[in-house]
Amino acid sequence: MGGKSKAIQKGKEKKFAPTWVEKKAMVDREEDAIEEEIQEQEDWIAMVKGMDNLEMKNYLSSRPDHLKAENLEKCEPSKRTRKRGGNGKSSSTSNKIRGTVWMFNGDGK
Repeated sequence: MGGKSKAIQKGKEKKFAPTWVEKKAMVDREEDAIEEEIQEQEDWIAMVKGMDNLEMKNYLSSRPDHLKAENLEKCEPSKRTRKRGGNGKSSSTSNKIRGTVWMFNGDGK
């Protein structure tokens, strides 16, 4: 059992099916990325829970524009769906989620 992909003849093209080892490696990378994103979220939640109302107000007012929530009511539904692929960075998605949470819960009540 080798680590090389098996060639599949389909029409005139050769396509390569990933082996079990390659599939496992891909799943392991995805798992690591998800665990990292969960840790980022937990750290952020801990930071926010430790803030009092004044700190929270200062935090919300001093955030860069790219971290602020988009107005979801004005966006087309297709813009709200998560797209697959990309460069592997999830921080922009996380920041948008955080911004949305603060849009609804940002007044400290």
